[in-house]
Amino acid sequence: MEDYVIEMRHISKEFSGVKANRDISLKLVRQEVHALLGENGSGKTALMCILAGSIIPEIGEIDKNNQKLYIKSPRDALDNGIGMVYKNLMLIESFTAIENIVIGVEPTARFKKMNIAQVRADIKKINERYKLNIDLDKKVSLMSMSMKLNVSIAKLLYRNVEVLIFDEPFSYLNPEEAEDFKILLLTLSNEGCSILISSRKVKEIRDIADKCTILKDGNYLGTVTMKEASDKEIEKLMYGREALPPLKRNKPKVGEAILCVRNLSIFSEVKNDDLINKVNFDVRSGEVTCILGTGNSGNIELLYGIGGIIPISNGDVIIRDVDLGKLYEKYKPINGKRYVGSINITNMSVRRRNLAGLSQVPSDKKTYGIISDFDLKENMILQRYFEPEFSRGGILKQKAIKNYSDRLIDEFEIDAYSSEPAGSLSELNKQKLMLAREIDRASRVFIAMKPTIALDYQASMEIRRQLIKRRDSGTAVLLASNDVEEAIKFSDRILVLCNGRFVADVKAEEVTEDKLRMYMSGLIRMKDMKLYSPIISKKVVKVRRKKVKTINKSNLSAEESDGNNVIFKKIIKRKIIHRRVVKIPAAQMALKIKNKELKRMQDELNEKENAKMMRTAEELKKIRMKNLVQFRNKENL
Repeated sequence: MEDYVIEMRHISKEFSGVKANRDISLKLVRQEVHALLGENGSGKTALMCILAGSIIPEIGEIDKNNQKLYIKSPRDALDNGIGMVYKNLMLIESFTAIENIVIGVEPTARFKKMNIAQVRADIKKINERYKLNIDLDKKVSLMSMSMKLNVSIAKLLYRNVEVLIFDEPFSYLNPEEAEDFKILLLTLSNEGCSILISSRKVKEIRDIADKCTILKDGNYLGTVTMKEASDKEIEKLMYGREALPPLKRNKPKVGEAILCVRNLSIFSEVKNDDLINKVNFDVRSGEVTCILGTGNSGNIELLYGIGGIIPISNGDVIIRDVDLGKLYEKYKPINGKRYVGSINITNMSVRRRNLAGLSQVPSDKKTYGIISDFDLKENMILQRYFEPEFSRGGILKQKAIKNYSDRLIDEFEIDAYSSEPAGSLSELNKQKLMLAREIDRASRVFIAMKPTIALDYQASMEIRRQLIKRRDSGTAVLLASNDVEEAIKFSDRILVLCNGRFVADVKAEEVTEDKLRMYMSGLIRMKDMKLYSPIISKKVVKVRRKKVKTINKSNLSAEESDGNNVIFKKIIKRKIIHRRVVKIPAAQMALKIKNKELKRMQDELNEKENAKMMRTAEELKKIRMKNLVQFRNKENL
C-alpha cells in the first residue's frame, strides 16, 4: 500500500466565470516526484497555488499524512511543511541571498535579537548538503536564473518544508542548468522530500517523474506511471490527439537589409563592463534572424537596447525606408507623395521607434509587455491611443476601441473578453495579446524575445506560424532565443552571441545542434563572418519640402546623419584604376605557395580539434545521463 503524504479531493475553483479546476483529485506519494502536465490554461498553476495556500478553493479537501488541513494562506501551508517556488521566484532583488532566505522567519519578540552566526551556519549546512553553490552575501539581482532558483529552494528547506511545489521551472533554465536541476530534484527526493512539479512538455519531466497527472481545460484526465506510458500516449491524452507535426515553411524570399546595427555596445552595471561589445549586423526583409545565446550571453539585452527599453552606451541603430511623415510634421505627404528615408533611431524614445516601423514583443510580459490592471482592449491600443481612429481632443473613442479589440480577439483566437483584466489571462493569451497588437501595426521590423517561453508545444506552433506569416509578408523578423532546437527549426539565419560578441553566423539548415552548443559555450569560433553589408545600393528619397529627388547607388553609413537623425546618402563616383602587371620572382612565388600550404594544414588541425571538443561534449552529456540513472536506481531501492 502506497504512503500518501498529500491527498487533494474534489478541488474546484472559478475565476470570473471561467472554471480553472473542475472536481480534481490528486494523490502525492512520499518521496515521489509527481508531474502535472497540461496545455496553457489547463489549471496546473491554480491547483498548485491552492495546495500552497495562495488561492482558496470553493470546494474540496486537502489531507496531509491522513490529517485534514485548513490552508487559508501561504503561512498556513509553510507551517504544515508545504512550500512553493513560483514562476517569478518571489525574491527581493536588492537583498542578498541570506537576507532573502531568512526574511519572514526573524524573531518577533521584543528585545530578542537574531543569532546571525547560527543562522549562517544552518544555511551553510543546507547549501553544502544539497550542493546549491549559493554565495550567501551576493545580491540576488546579480545572480543567474538558476542560482535564483537555488536560493528559492534554500528558502523552503530552511523552513523545514517536506513537500516542494515547482511551477514550470524549466521555462527559464537553459539545457545545462535544466540537467543540474533534475539531479537536484532527485537528490531532494532521496533525502525525504516529496515533489510536485508542473510542465508543458513531456520530455522535460521524462527522466525524473515517477507519475504524471494530465489536466485539460481545468478537468482531470488521468494519472499515468512514466515507466508504463510512452511520450506519444501522454501527448495524445494531453491534446486529445497526437502532437501537431513540425512547422513547415516555404523557402525565405530574402530582400535587402531593413535594420542595420553598427558598433553597438551596452554597459552592464552587474558586470561593471560592456555586456555587448561593438557588435555589427543587419536584419533583412523576408528572413527570420535568430540571436542565439545562453541565459547570460546578453541576447535579450541586445534586443532590449535596439527597442529602446534599456540604454545603449555606444553605436547606432538604423531603420531603412521609413515613412518620414509619421515622425516629422514637415515631411507629411504632399500631393499623394510620401517621403522615405533611413532613420537613426539610437536616441529616440520607444514611441518614436514604434512610429519609425519597429514592433517588439518583450520576454518580460509583466514589466514591459502589458499593464496587468488595464483591461484587454486598453492594452490593445497602448501604442496607438493618440491616433485619430481611437481618440479625439484627448478623449478616447470607447466604441472604436472595443470594435478594434474584438476584431483582434477573433482574428488571433484570444480566449478572453475585451473587458477582462489583462493580468488574469493565461500565459498563452498574454502572448497572443502582445502579438496581435504588434502584428496589426504591420511594421517593417518585428522583434520577438523568447516568444514561446513557458508555452506548450501546440501553443508554440501557433505563435511560430504567426511570425512566419510576418516573414512571408516581407517583414524583417529578429528573434532572441536560448533554445537551440527552436533556433534551428524556426529561424533562417542564426547569429550566435558569446561574451558580448558574435562567434558564428550560419544558416539554420546547414548547422547541427551540437555545433551550435559549441559556439554558445565559446569553445569554437567562426572565421570571416559577413554579418553586415558596408555598402547597400537602393533608391533613396532625399527629403525636401516641395521637391522629391531620387538618388541611386548610395553608400550607407551610420556617420552620415543630420540633426534630425535622417540619413542622406551621397552619389559614389566610380573610378577605373589601371594597374600594371608585375612579374613575381620564383622565390617569392615559392614562399607564397608554402604559406598557403601551412594555412591549409592549420585549418585541418583546427577542424580535428573542434571535432575532438564535440566528442568531449557528447561524453559529458552521457555522464550526466548516467548520473540521473544512478539517482533513479537509488530512489527505487
